[in-house]
Amino acid sequence: MSVHNLSTLSRNVETYGEQLKYFLLDLGDCLRQKLLRHTSEPEAARIAIKDPELLKTEKFGLLNTFLNLGVKEGVFQTMSGRPGIRPKHVEDPQPVEFNIARIFAPALQISPRLRWTSLVTCSDLHGLLDGVKRRRTKSKLLRRWAKVEDKSRVTLFREEDEHEDTV
Repeated sequence: MSVHNLSTLSRNVETYGEQLKYFLLDLGDCLRQKLLRHTSEPEAARIAIKDPELLKTEKFGLLNTFLNLGVKEGVFQTMSGRPGIRPKHVEDPQPVEFNIARIFAPALQISPRLRWTSLVTCSDLHGLLDGVKRRRTKSKLLRRWAKVEDKSRVTLFREEDEHEDTV
């Protein structure tokens, strides 16, 4: 069912169907690598946009169109009302979240659980829509989301880490 929905997305959505499918596939590739490599936040199909106020600008109009179309067509889901999860730091603004619909999880090979957010900026998502910047943007997201932590440097106290760096 999941593969069928993904393959028919380009036929069922007028004008932007093919681009929407590849946008979803690129996000899925990045999230799959995060699932495989990130040690603490693997189930992260919640895309949190850090700078949602930019969606209303002319520069990111196409991105806003794609996200709204994705919600309308059932590719993305949004939470209405006040969000239940707050940012980690008080000074961080509340991000806008788009969840990848669970129906696509098997085809994208990602977890259907929406436990962790994957932070992204409008320019990152816009780069996935731009044919020239797409490859570079996808590589940047892969490096950011699927970082592999070095276990050999884990210590209990931050002071020990700082002391070792100065010696």
